[in-house]
Amino acid sequence: MGGLAGLRTCELIRSVSDDPVLCWEDILWSKNLIFVRHEVAKQTRARDRRRYIPLEPAAGKILGPLAGTGPIMAISVGYLHKLRRKLAGLMKIKLPENCFRIPSHGFSSPNCFGRLGNQRLACDLRIVAEERIPQEAAWEDPKLNFRSLLGRFVQIPANGFTDQTVSIEQTIPLSGKNRSRERAAAAEAVAAFQDLRRQELEVIFKTRFAFLQLSNDNELLELNQTEGTALSQTVESSRTKFEVGAEPESDLLTAQIERQKVAEERQDLEQKIAHRFS
Repeated sequence: MGGLAGLRTCELIRSVSDDPVLCWEDILWSKNLIFVRHEVAKQTRARDRRRYIPLEPAAGKILGPLAGTGPIMAISVGYLHKLRRKLAGLMKIKLPENCFRIPSHGFSSPNCFGRLGNQRLACDLRIVAEERIPQEAAWEDPKLNFRSLLGRFVQIPANGFTDQTVSIEQTIPLSGKNRSRERAAAAEAVAAFQDLRRQELEVIFKTRFAFLQLSNDNELLELNQTEGTALSQTVESSRTKFEVGAEPESDLLTAQIERQKVAEERQDLEQKIAHRFS
């Protein structure tokens, strides 16, 4: 739910036993929405922190068979971190340092989750477009007319004129105008759905690409640290040999220059990561 709906860990998993968290009752299956209550939402300065999150089809298919009552995640944060470490061990991967504490909007990229607002707007436009289809296909509303004349200024025979008139009017679209409007509305609904799907795929792509970038940068930092350690040992060895006259001073200077280059490369990598995810 964190990946498909953007929910925060503190909204799903309790830190202490009495923490309010998201429950199965908060998923509005009929409306494909997830309701985040005020007391569940992350603490902010807003007076009302309630919000509605679209329930993605993929998330609905996963959660549907598991639906029950009470908290969705009946575990603690400590046990969650234990499971994460166990999973990383089984997959034989090394998790990036502090990666689970990086906020989602900063972890991916400055523009990645910033597009979720546009995605939500596209979702609303798709819903509106789908609701317009039966409206455009419907006939025009019937009209009821009533007219009554209470009195006349001249004497006329009874029933000589019509004093009360009641009429009902219904326009019948014999030309199929309503069907044409229905087809146009259906085409607009399909276009709105395709636009929503495009934005969803764009967010998923940018998120995955950002994670791969972060993983690659951490691998480079680890290699840089290993190389720096090895060069530091080389510098110390060269200094010892130079002091006893076993090596010329040029070898010591070369090793120091190489170590300085590695240190500068590490600074460049750290600045690159900080700039990318700031």
